[in-house]
Amino acid sequence: MAPVIAFAGLIFGSILHKVAREEVIAGKRYFLLAKRATLYMVIIASLIYAVFAHNPFVIILAVIAGALAGYSTKRAPCVFLGIIAAAALSTTRQVLLLLSSFIFIHGFFYEKSRKQIIISALYFFLPFILLFFELDTGALLSFAASALIMQKS
Repeated sequence: MAPVIAFAGLIFGSILHKVAREEVIAGKRYFLLAKRATLYMVIIASLIYAVFAHNPFVIILAVIAGALAGYSTKRAPCVFLGIIAAAALSTTRQVLLLLSSFIFIHGFFYEKSRKQIIISALYFFLPFILLFFELDTGALLSFAASALIMQKS
């Protein structure tokens, strides 16, 4: 349920942008700053959990693979946020709530149309297929975090 609520931040953010258009225009610089800050909170929390809870060699390989994936796929943060949300389901409740909360807050700073929200939902929930495979949670978190670092958002 937490990943669904995390994605709901994108929907609420779109509503917020429509309701308070003047405030969003006036505070565009601050919205961009907050958007980046919340993204880096997701990245830092994911990497801290991955580094302290898992094999360092696997984490290094996942960071390198994630950096290459993030560099090659421009403007697709929903996929990597979905990987983090899916991997967070295999962690403790505290980590799940922390990462889901950061993703929820990060979604407030996006303005998307209905069509873009549906496409973003597909990109966000598609990585949940990874839950059917027994993959290292730390590797998934570090892969997605390093890919988000390489994104130009």
